[in-house]
Amino acid sequence: MNPKPIYQLLRNGFPEIIISGEITAFDGSKTVFQSAEVDSRYPARSLLKPFQYLAMGHLERKTSEDWHVAALGSISANAEQVKQLEHWTSHNPLVDLTKRIHLPVAHACFPKHLAIAQTCHSRGWPVETYLSQNHPFHQSVLKVLSRILGEQEESLEFVVDGCKLPSPVLRMEQMARLFQVLAQGTKDPQLQTIRDMMLGNPDWIGGPERVDSELMKKNPNHLIAKEGADGLLAVGVLPNAAYPQGVGLVV
Repeated sequence: MNPKPIYQLLRNGFPEIIISGEITAFDGSKTVFQSAEVDSRYPARSLLKPFQYLAMGHLERKTSEDWHVAALGSISANAEQVKQLEHWTSHNPLVDLTKRIHLPVAHACFPKHLAIAQTCHSRGWPVETYLSQNHPFHQSVLKVLSRILGEQEESLEFVVDGCKLPSPVLRMEQMARLFQVLAQGTKDPQLQTIRDMMLGNPDWIGGPERVDSELMKKNPNHLIAKEGADGLLAVGVLPNAAYPQGVGLVV
């Protein structure tokens, strides 16, 4: 980690609150801004949900469902979201599997876990071991990240996320690159579909008053955003006159 002060509040000219962090921006060709002296690495965690969904293959096999939009985000589990999820998944037998690992409907990652379980069921993968890093789903995630980043799969390291899934440790530039490609949407029609799902359903990415959802609602069709755990935020600015390939920004 190489955090530097990036925001402060003054009282009569004296610093009272100082927030330290790192910011990296990538425009499709190069890193256009980096606040730290080195390219730090962090567990990507929930920033990866759009790319984990891509790795499931639902779009490729045309098996996506309405509730899958919730798998792209980290839900707030407010009353409206939980009610809608219960309605969407009321006849899905795989709900019991997520309950067995103590992941109720109100968990922020419930939709993603259910979508992974559905993927295992449809592709003949073992459902009981989907939390293991060696599971075919996580190998599929590795292939997706390797293809987008242009790096060898073996170069990525993993930690265990709070919801028990393996999470790759990525450099700030790598995370910014992922969201630049997602925002650009032209390199992969499936990524464009995921981008448009996020643009059209900002409240399912987080929830009311969540930073990622509010950013998208206040800048409709201009950017996508996704929070990660413990202070991570990724923003993908769609292509525009200043940045024809868009910009990926990670804080």
